[in-house]
Amino acid sequence: MNTLNENFSDRSELDLPYTNSEALNSEKPLHPTQPMSAKIFSTVNFIPRFMSFSGTSSHLLEIPNNMKGRRISDLTLILEKSINDSLALPIGYLESTLFDLCREYYIKLDSNKPVMGTLATMHPIVKLLEVDDINSSKWTDLLDRYLKHNKDAFKDYKFIKNFIQFLNDLSISWDISNIYNYRHRLMQELEYIGFIDLNSFFTGIIIPEVMWLSLTVNAYPLNDILNEEIRTLSLLLQCKFVEIFKSFMISNKAFINTHESIQAYLAYLNPELYNVYNFSKPAKFPKPEYQKLCMNFSSTFLKKKSFRLKQELEDFELIYRCFESSLIISFCDVLGLKRSSYNIFDD
Repeated sequence: MNTLNENFSDRSELDLPYTNSEALNSEKPLHPTQPMSAKIFSTVNFIPRFMSFSGTSSHLLEIPNNMKGRRISDLTLILEKSINDSLALPIGYLESTLFDLCREYYIKLDSNKPVMGTLATMHPIVKLLEVDDINSSKWTDLLDRYLKHNKDAFKDYKFIKNFIQFLNDLSISWDISNIYNYRHRLMQELEYIGFIDLNSFFTGIIIPEVMWLSLTVNAYPLNDILNEEIRTLSLLLQCKFVEIFKSFMISNKAFINTHESIQAYLAYLNPELYNVYNFSKPAKFPKPEYQKLCMNFSSTFLKKKSFRLKQELEDFELIYRCFESSLIISFCDVLGLKRSSYNIFDD
């Protein structure tokens, strides 16, 4: 795991949230069909199986016979609902999200910071806070020391999570990602792997958990048990993520100082954004400039910026999918689990 990033500069004061929901609730905030509960609780009764005092066997979980496959089935429904929520989003919603992300990045955040720095350090801390109270005394020193280096830690982490959520929604809207290409997640064997956070894996397709795992495979202990191919894929995935992040941020850079928001104009073009998604009151003027994401004949034939962004997202998603599927299969192999007959590389 990457250590604390030493390149963080001075930050403005942080309004530190005092509840887990305030700190962590950044999943699709405007989706009207999104469930309010941030966690998925499974009825599966996990019984740890410690076959030895060392090695990988301690990461295996024993599941009662009558419950095998139940958790994957339940979580698959969660994933399907998440995909349907993303498919239902009007393209104007995603255009507004991208504009707001770009404006926040260049105006409110420090754009000189490493793109994945906060994800590397904050993600494991946030996962600890998910299972314990943020005011617990044993985490006080950890948070205090970290926030001295990055006072905007929670804000930065929420931003990068929102950007990953945007990539997830857009990849589904553009028909780049689908549940069939991620059928390796539906293997029943995943229920036995104790160190995979299945709840996170089924919240969407492109998710922060996988991006964080790409940062950990070249560090102990995963670098001792995973092969060189996966470690190389992880580095390639990180590079592609930084590239696509910069491409999307730059796409609106020339427009963000002219308008604070493009919601009113987008709501004029599509009243559903005002009626369902709580956008600003529709207004035809002033007409803002912004990065359009609609895919049509002219954007493809003329190879406009939106078409090039789609190509970049397709390249990123392919590497992301290859890394994730290879990682899951390697976990199964290392733990001696017989894998289901999903050939994930046959496309």
